[in-house]
Amino acid sequence: VTLYILKPDGDFINIELTPKVNFKKYYCNLTSELKNIPGEYLCYITVLNNKTKEIKTSKSKFKYFVNLDMASELERANDT
Repeated sequence: VTLYILKPDGDFINIELTPKVNFKKYYCNLTSELKNIPGEYLCYITVLNNKTKEIKTSKSKFKYFVNLDMASELERANDT
């Protein structure tokens, strides 16, 4: 399962999601690269069928927001 993220600055990033034990949920740890710019991040998920090699894309996209305060804190933490 891959998560694709379009950042507010137009950069496009993808990361592999980690399945939980029961494989019905996936875990994503958002690194600082995925929350370092204030604004709206647009996302969608793809799933690869290992048997057929067919890739399915999620029907609905979703988004998350990073506010200025969080981005400023991350920037300060990286400067030290």
